[in-house]
Amino acid sequence: GEREWRKRKARNAVTTSQEESDGEDTKVGRMRLLNATRENKVQAKCQERGLIYVDVKINEKPTQVMVDTGATHNYITLEEATKLGLKIIPGGGRLKAVNSAPKAVHGSAPGVSITMGEWKGVVDLSVVPMDDFKVVLGLEFLRKGNASIMPALDVFCINVGSNSCLVPALS
Repeated sequence: GEREWRKRKARNAVTTSQEESDGEDTKVGRMRLLNATRENKVQAKCQERGLIYVDVKINEKPTQVMVDTGATHNYITLEEATKLGLKIIPGGGRLKAVNSAPKAVHGSAPGVSITMGEWKGVVDLSVVPMDDFKVVLGLEFLRKGNASIMPALDVFCINVGSNSCLVPALS
């Protein structure tokens, strides 16, 4: 229906802006991408608290992640890692979050497959105790994935070569 057509149109706008090689200025191509997104009226909204959540598949299993520009690395709880069938390499160390006491790190889950929309990649996760969130993607992911958050449009943009996509934030 119309919803699928809108998704296809947004995908085509991403592809078109990447494939244009007629010397058009990159900034103009990106503006065209943003305008295409606005035209499609992406309806997803971020949480009222300003947190950004995205539906993903980790190890081919669905879950939600919080994208946190204040987190240095990528984190997952022991319970969620177990539920998603991740191989955990035991490791020591402690994690100190703001306004909390240091907590023991359970280990790490390196090279975990992750899918966001049409984008697929690999992420390293630290397995840590967390109270409020099950999975957090931080600056490590944003830098590796050349990813950005567009709060005004409520989308998460990943730009890795020809494997780029816009992923709506959840309401």
